[in-house]
Amino acid sequence: LHPLKTIRCQFLDGGDPLVGAEVELLAGLLDPTSPSDQRHLLKEDDSALWMRTDQHGRIEWTAFSNPDYQYRLLARSTKNTAVEHWFTLQDTTGPVVDLGELTLTTSGSLLARVQTPEGMTPAGLTLLLDNVQSTVMGQCDKSGQFTLHGLPPGTHRLYLAEHAGFRSPAGPFPFEVYPDATTDLQVDLRPFALEDSKLQLMHEGFPLAQHKVFLLPDSSGPMDKAVQKDLGYLGMTDDEGRVQGERPPHDWVQVWAVSTSTPTVKWKGTRRVQLTGNGDPSVSVQMKQVP
Repeated sequence: LHPLKTIRCQFLDGGDPLVGAEVELLAGLLDPTSPSDQRHLLKEDDSALWMRTDQHGRIEWTAFSNPDYQYRLLARSTKNTAVEHWFTLQDTTGPVVDLGELTLTTSGSLLARVQTPEGMTPAGLTLLLDNVQSTVMGQCDKSGQFTLHGLPPGTHRLYLAEHAGFRSPAGPFPFEVYPDATTDLQVDLRPFALEDSKLQLMHEGFPLAQHKVFLLPDSSGPMDKAVQKDLGYLGMTDDEGRVQGERPPHDWVQVWAVSTSTPTVKWKGTRRVQLTGNGDPSVSVQMKQVP
């Protein structure tokens, strides 16, 4: 078990305490693929906490001292200043960790231009800064643009907030922020769009009715694990063996099916199929029983 520690710090802006400002704390495992100067938390392992500074610009909170976790504080002011501070609780001693004074510096801005599939309006789409739970976000206007101000210099990423019609999470979309400058970022959401995929499962001329259908990218993938966690789950076939659901278009996949009866019977498509998502009649997939 990891012991609890009390963590505290003070934010200064122009030498004065930063009073009543919202501070965001992210905690999670560091992405091993990100360079040391572009630290990035794994989004599936992180969490978010929000605090407000007191009259002295201070915050204080309690956290488990997991030595494997990285923490990131983000504070912004109305004066176009901001600070991002990374730290770890590894090798800290005692029940209290004082991070000292954190000084805000000149921030930058982001102008994002979002492109969506033809026929889909970008108005109202929300993109989040650095984390899928972040409170720092921008919402697209009808032209697909939004601006974020008060961002600390350095590498950041955008993620699309969960939205019907798009794979979740959509992103990351990395960009650099520079002091007193605006970064122009093109965000292409088209590769993350979901379209209806229609399949009909058959076996020796008969439909495979009332079966759960899974789409996996690898024909030799771990089917049992996929079933347990509903990975790639498309839906249930009807009495004619037909199933329809939202999947990324133009992906080649292996079709698997599992019966709802007992004992369970597993089926595998005799070939991989490409999900065109173009509204054509459903693709017929021949299935074979597997052990």
